[in-house]
This record gives sequence, structure tokens and C-alpha cells, in this order.
Amino acid sequence: MYSTKFPYRVDTNVSQVVFSWNTKVTDRKIAYTLRAIADDNAVLPVILIPRHGYLPTSTEDFTIEYRCAGNKAGQFDVSLHLNFSWPSETNNTYVVLKQEKLCASRDGRRLVASGAAAGEAATDGNERQLNESEQDEQLIQFTFTSACTHTHIHIHIHNT
Repeated sequence: MYSTKFPYRVDTNVSQVVFSWNTKVTDRKIAYTLRAIADDNAVLPVILIPRHGYLPTSTEDFTIEYRCAGNKAGQFDVSLHLNFSWPSETNNTYVVLKQEKLCASRDGRRLVASGAAAGEAATDGNERQLNESEQDEQLIQFTFTSACTHTHIHIHIHNT
């Protein structure tokens, strides 16, 4: 289980996270806004989708790249903020997905020391949880399901 209250670790060998999402609401469009905020400029999250739009009714993918800047090593917090116009335009649903990006020190052009492996994810009983559905060396997949927004977000984390 992966809770929205605890960060998911994005290891040094992971440079992008692919999200798949859709909504089951078909009687009206559900607007979204999306922001990625890093607590330190050592990590630059790059959103490869418009920051404002409407949730698709069929599954679509988008990617967020996590770029380690400079040669600063460490663990850096990144928050993905999602705001959905559900249940109404004036009463929105707000979700924050927390991540910890690990960056390794670089000595010239070579990588020095890889970061820690992805840790165990925690759960807190929150109704908005990411449930681990598949894990192997190349792909970790989580499913975020929000009953109140009827939205499903699948997160694929690819090693690079």
C-alpha cells in the first residue's frame, strides 16, 4: 500500500514516472490543474502534459521527469498537486502525491554512489490510497482510485 500521506521514493536510476489516468464521470467534464513542486532546486520536476485541462474518459498517459541538477547528492522532496473540479466547480477535490527523489553525486561525467533502494510504502487508512498491483525490476505500478472523483490514476515508474 502507498498512502498519499507518505512519500514514495524515486530512486537514482529512475528519471521519469508515467501516469495513466481516466475518469468514469461522463455526464460532464472534470477539470484538473496539476503542479509539481520541489523543495530544493537540486531536483527539477518537468510535467509533460498541459498543467490545466480535462480528465480523459478513456485511459491516457502523461509523464513527469525528475531531473537531478548539478552535482548535489541527497534525498529531495517533490510534491505533485492535483486539483479536480469534483463534485462541483466551486467544491473541488485536492490531492497531493508526495515523492522523495534520490540524486547521486556526480564527479565530472561519472556517477558516484547510487542511492538507497526504494523503501517499503506505508499506509494510514486514508480513503485515497495507491495500491501496489505489480512490482518487478523494470516496472512498479500503483493504482490511485478516488471514490469521490471517480478517477483512476495508474502510476508506472520506469528504471532508466
